[in-house]
Amino acid sequence: ALHGPGSDAAGDGLAVEELIGGLDDGYAHVEARDEIDSLIATLSHYARRIVRMRFDGDLLQEEIAERVGISQTHVSRTLRASLQALRSRAAAGQPAT
Repeated sequence: ALHGPGSDAAGDGLAVEELIGGLDDGYAHVEARDEIDSLIATLSHYARRIVRMRFDGDLLQEEIAERVGISQTHVSRTLRASLQALRSRAAAGQPAT
């Protein structure tokens, strides 16, 4: 039983749940990241590339524009439209494809 007495290496008589540890917040982060990745996968290749460059690559809009060969204004519009689409899909609980 998880609530029964256990023993650590020093024989201190700790409960088993104390030996096992608590919930790991890392799991929630991994699950959230998986959901975000699934939602991003629904974007066009072009929009996905720009979103990844901005948030995974931590590039400024000007840097993205230079690398992709478009204006900073176009990068801004693409990001705004992509983020709105992601918000809408997430709010609707749309299953990721």
